[in-house]
Amino acid sequence: MGQHSVISNLRDTVLPLERIAGSCKLAQRPQTDHDQPAQGRNMPDSETELQTTLPREEQSNRPRMAAVLAHLFQFWNFFGPGLGLVLPAILLFVRKDSAFIQNHSRVAINGALTFSLCFYCGYYLPQAIPSLSLPGTVLVMLSIVWLGGCVGRAFVIAGLGRPCRYPLAIPFLQVDWQQDDSPGSEPL
Repeated sequence: MGQHSVISNLRDTVLPLERIAGSCKLAQRPQTDHDQPAQGRNMPDSETELQTTLPREEQSNRPRMAAVLAHLFQFWNFFGPGLGLVLPAILLFVRKDSAFIQNHSRVAINGALTFSLCFYCGYYLPQAIPSLSLPGTVLVMLSIVWLGGCVGRAFVIAGLGRPCRYPLAIPFLQVDWQQDDSPGSEPL
């Protein structure tokens, strides 16, 4: 098999693909006014020319992803109680445009504060009162299991775009699911 036959086989394979791609409507991009640079400068006319439009599915996934991350960040509480407050607090103050993210951040903060309170009480109370060492150990273990179960449940529910709460969590921050703009509640 010579070099000439390999090239001709390759050409026979590539040329039909070019014909197929050339006949597809998706392969041909229509020319619009936005494809041309602005007159006299290389900058776009407005900010809207810079923005890319995402499909509806991807737009609705962005709040869901932020809510999922707010709940998943609760696992940082295992490295130090209170560390799970960082990302939900940032989302609470930065993403004021989405009630869905705000509510899930509040739920995650309530869960982190409840876990931290139980963990510190179970850890430091037996040091002050030695007779409470067994109940303190049980409280610490139960709070760890509780947080793991709540986070596992909450990030799945947030990924579906639904409201959730941590069972037995102390409501330090008020969560208002009535004002929710959750992506899962939109008609499909």
